[in-house]
Amino acid sequence: MTTHRIRVGIDVGGTFTDAVAVDATTLRLVGQVKVPTSHHHEDGVAHGMSRRSTGC
Repeated sequence: MTTHRIRVGIDVGGTFTDAVAVDATTLRLVGQVKVPTSHHHEDGVAHGMSRRSTGC
């Protein structure tokens, strides 16, 4: 079984939150997303990222 290490970068802005996922070994871009920043949700950044990944 091969294990892949992924690095995640998140930039929380006033209007949008951007996130990228990069393979730590090859530096290949695995995924990227831009979602509206959720200023008042109790889960913060995780709320926006999980909404995007599930397509809600």
